Amino acid sequence: MSQASTGCTRHAGLLQAPRLLKALAQTKPAARRTFPVQRATVKEFGRLDLLDRVYGGERTFAGQLYVRALPGPLQYLPSFLVPGTLALSAVGAAFGPAILEALASYLPAHQIPMGPFVRDTYVENTDLCRMLIRTGFSCCGALFTVIIIPGVDAVLGKEPEMETRSGDEMYRLVLYSIVAAHFCLILGSCGLASLTHLEPLPMLGLILSMGCEASMGFVIAHELLHSRQWQERTLAEAVLCTLGYMHWSRSHHVHHQRVATREDCASAYLGETLYHFLYRSVKGNVRDAVEMELHRLQAKQLPVFSLHNRISWWVGLPLALTISVYEACGLQAAMLLVGQAAVGILLLETVNYIEHYGLQRRTLEKGGYEPVTVKHSWNANWLFSNSVIFALQRHSDHHAHPTRHYQRLENIQEAPQLPASYSAMMVLAAVPPLFFRAMNHRAISWLASSQSENASPS
Repeated sequence: MSQASTGCTRHAGLLQAPRLLKALAQTKPAARRTFPVQRATVKEFGRLDLLDRVYGGERTFAGQLYVRALPGPLQYLPSFLVPGTLALSAVGAAFGPAILEALASYLPAHQIPMGPFVRDTYVENTDLCRMLIRTGFSCCGALFTVIIIPGVDAVLGKEPEMETRSGDEMYRLVLYSIVAAHFCLILGSCGLASLTHLEPLPMLGLILSMGCEASMGFVIAHELLHSRQWQERTLAEAVLCTLGYMHWSRSHHVHHQRVATREDCASAYLGETLYHFLYRSVKGNVRDAVEMELHRLQAKQLPVFSLHNRISWWVGLPLALTISVYEACGLQAAMLLVGQAAVGILLLETVNYIEHYGLQRRTLEKGGYEPVTVKHSWNANWLFSNSVIFALQRHSDHHAHPTRHYQRLENIQEAPQLPASYSAMMVLAAVPPLFFRAMNHRAISWLASSQSENASPS
């Protein structure tokens, strides 16, 4: 199909959207086999055009300079900014006030505008000021994820088309380095926290920043899980141990089999809120992993109550790690480890919510679903985000070629396109009415155009 005819089909699909919604609303829930929806879709939300104005640019001059400055594997060096900002958060939460006080002692307060006022205020409210300084430092990692990344995406624009990247050694080296940084920063942050008492606000800020690093842990674990080498898959399990989500190494493969169907817990329905999806996806991931493991034990005739049962490892290893951190660094460090895992899981499932929102595979007359194609995942191609999260946004090509390494993933222009990068969409997903205004008309257009393509003679 030509590009012009594809555009006409999508435009026609958007015109058919009200009729599609009406038909869905009148359909009994049991009959909604192809397009399961929540009642929220019966009401059409208006369009959110702000994202199109902010992220509407394709390629920018700044983006071209960025690509020239960081060619090949160097393009993914910005991924180190995530553990780097966490390091700043952890050190600042532990020693921020002491560092600033030492620096201030070398500055002449009378020569700085408002210097005496700031000095006197700090002396009179020392405990409060130190707590605020620790809080500010502790939030650096979280602010980088939700503010800096979307902002830089808007400046740099989308990633230009490049030649197929050859040679995996240097690209894997970058990935392995991020794995090492993940272990050092997660455990190192817990160790630093044992050196000082953190008030509730700095504690919360550090948990959020560590949670953003945990989400990076899921990104690298995801890349390694799809490897053909058992050593890399084992390394992915080790990363998932620090996140308390080891069963995801199995349930994620179930997701690839069932993606964009009613049976997939990790594919969001049209009109489903993030908060409803979080409960359904977390619960479903546990269920799918347990069922898959029990089937494996039964097929190999292995006893359930034995070390052959991976469920015992999925529970036991993260628990042993938490107990070890508690014994070595205290309760505060153990709370950080548990908190960062919870935030990381929340961010992982938020990304899952975005990646397949409202997209569904067609039910075949003979039973089952149509094969997985690039049209069953949302694609995004913002340059800076691709550099930070190893091209995870090229999700359409990933589901079409699951074992393809991150640097070889292609930007599929024929796939459904997100209006903004993952970081911006994650913030938007937290406010369902805004997310629906940004995404519902896009999802409905793709559903309608898919119906038109399937109904038209070949």
